[in-house]
Amino acid sequence: MDIFNPKEARLIVSRDEAAIKKRGVLSEEHPISTKDGLRLFLTRRATVLDQAGEPQYLIKTHEDVTDRRQTESRMAHMAYHDGLTDLPNRAAFLQALSQMIEACEGTKDEFAVLSVDLDGLKEINDVFGHAMGDKLLIEVARRLQMSTGGGVVARLSGDEFGLIIDGHQPEAGKALAERVAATPGERFPDRRQIGLHRRHHRHLGVPRDGRDGASLLANADAALFRAKAKSRGSISLFEPEMDQQIRDRRALHQDLSAAMKNGELSLHYQPQATTGQNVAGDDVTGFEALARWVHPTRGFVPPSDFIPLAEESGLIVEMGEWILREACREAASWPKPLQIAVNLSPAQFVRGDVVSLVHSILLETGLSPGRLELEITEGVLIEDFERGLSLLRRLKALGVCISMDDFGSGYSSLTYLQAFPFDKIKIDRGFVMNLGRNPQSAAIVRAVIGLGHGLHVSIVAEGVETQEQLSFLADEGCDVVQGYFIGKPAPIVRYCALVGRAEDAQGSVQGSVRKTG
Repeated sequence: MDIFNPKEARLIVSRDEAAIKKRGVLSEEHPISTKDGLRLFLTRRATVLDQAGEPQYLIKTHEDVTDRRQTESRMAHMAYHDGLTDLPNRAAFLQALSQMIEACEGTKDEFAVLSVDLDGLKEINDVFGHAMGDKLLIEVARRLQMSTGGGVVARLSGDEFGLIIDGHQPEAGKALAERVAATPGERFPDRRQIGLHRRHHRHLGVPRDGRDGASLLANADAALFRAKAKSRGSISLFEPEMDQQIRDRRALHQDLSAAMKNGELSLHYQPQATTGQNVAGDDVTGFEALARWVHPTRGFVPPSDFIPLAEESGLIVEMGEWILREACREAASWPKPLQIAVNLSPAQFVRGDVVSLVHSILLETGLSPGRLELEITEGVLIEDFERGLSLLRRLKALGVCISMDDFGSGYSSLTYLQAFPFDKIKIDRGFVMNLGRNPQSAAIVRAVIGLGHGLHVSIVAEGVETQEQLSFLADEGCDVVQGYFIGKPAPIVRYCALVGRAEDAQGSVQGSVRKTG
């Protein structure tokens, strides 16, 4: 009674008496008032009996476990919550899914699983910094919670959120997806973030699409893949054939890893020529090397299918080295000293010593550095600007040409042109293909040509498919053209005459540059 306040003392005395009656060793946790406020104590009671078996002593210990329990609670919270948004994480989401499945078992209750994927978050981080990207994620998380009205919302990965909604499906799920699409439509606190919310992809999985949380989420991911393929802002409901598409994609990925070893990959070459109203064989300045894959059972696999797979898996590093070596070896054997252009992936700059690789291949093949043109995209500089810039300067010091590919399709092209003296700029094919149909494309192409010439940089227009496009580019002073109208990608044997070799019996006329006018 001297240690504790009267109320707590009476409670402790009653528990002491209960422990004596029960005998043995007992323990419990309970709050106790102290000079530092309310603290949590672990109290252990041991009753000591005399020779007659009657209680003689009661031994007690009081241990302050407040800090320990708070630490354990924080750790438990951290294990199941996202540190940035404080939303449940993937582990908690899967646990909630399992509980929902169990609760609906044997009933007519239904629920849906949704995911919201944000496009453009990486660009926000690159342009405005990760602090701005974090603010955006926190705001998106808050608005998702508002739109669900108390439903489960979790952050599954960097830019993907998961939601669980009950009710009649798929109507309830679609209604929530539409609310999610509309909720972020209001402006974010910082105007620089406007527009990102308009690039959501939403997908749904309903209970009939899986018997456990993992399969439901996996099938929802399959629907997400379909939603991204359709268009930004689309809502996609899982369908059984999507699962087959995912399995096919995974099988193709496995086959790709063995394709190089099995000799299934080859190079096709597309000519590049000096721009003029008429283009003939003498106007060809070089070729771009393009990878092609003939699968033993699937046949021809489009580059748009296997290149993204190679990028995702990291196989692009090994594949890129093979392409570079094979293209340089082939070009070194041409009687005419034409240029050879090879695409480099951003992954080759991150995961390997690209400068040493290029240098060693030039020495190995004997190709003159001035004949090699390396095409890069803005991704090389976006990942790590200073490091990417340093590597490009070292490559240029080898004597090779550096070209910026797909110009106009990214975010910070002008900054990069100011920071590094590119030898060439390749106008994105999307602008060239719209010449004659879209006045905006014509204005953009005209502006890029003027910009390049002002910087003393050659301009290459790819995707030229008509005489009208060629004539426009010639009139505007574009330096080099490339596209089906000039020549299609083909094995180099089709272009024997252009590289200075004797024409074969099959005739290289079929693969020669198209003569116009």
